[in-house]
Amino acid sequence: MTAEQLYTYKMDEEERAKWERLKKQIYEDCKKACVPEKLMLYVDIVAADDYFEHRSGYCRVEGFYYIFMEKGYYKTEYLGDENGMRFFLLKNIFISIGTHTECENRDSFAQEWKYYKKTVKIIKPKKYVYDVEYDSRKFWFEYTINSIDKILGTEYSSQVIEEYTQYMNRWFDDEHWAFDRESGKFIEISKSEEKK
Repeated sequence: MTAEQLYTYKMDEEERAKWERLKKQIYEDCKKACVPEKLMLYVDIVAADDYFEHRSGYCRVEGFYYIFMEKGYYKTEYLGDENGMRFFLLKNIFISIGTHTECENRDSFAQEWKYYKKTVKIIKPKKYVYDVEYDSRKFWFEYTINSIDKILGTEYSSQVIEEYTQYMNRWFDDEHWAFDRESGKFIEISKSEEKK
């Protein structure tokens, strides 16, 4: 089936039951990860089978699917088995929650960095932990990695660590960041400066 066909696909009773079981598992996973009640709305959005620009569900011929549509363009974000879909959904839920939490706490998080931009001026705290410009993704990524690790284990969190470490190092000449499993945080491992 094409992405467009899956976007408009109507699950039968048996398919819907399989999809609903997975959604129930996702909610249980998020409770196990201690997602605050006020942020469970991200679970509702990401795990919805019909929400604004995406459709998701189960088709016995194709498997679990997550299709994104914008301006008439259909894109398959996920198509495969239940374990893969669970990982895909949790990763998207946790990055959304991490982003929300970082935005609410940005001023306090940014105080730990050498400098950060607040509106039009640059703030330079006297005491800082991180020797580079504030990167809001650090918190999102750490939250997602630690939540995935708690729910799905190191096999899945290792995949996320590899992906997010590449993103964190994208603007450096040398590898600057590495993920420390013991602390559950990205740590600086070089004096490399960001590319301008």
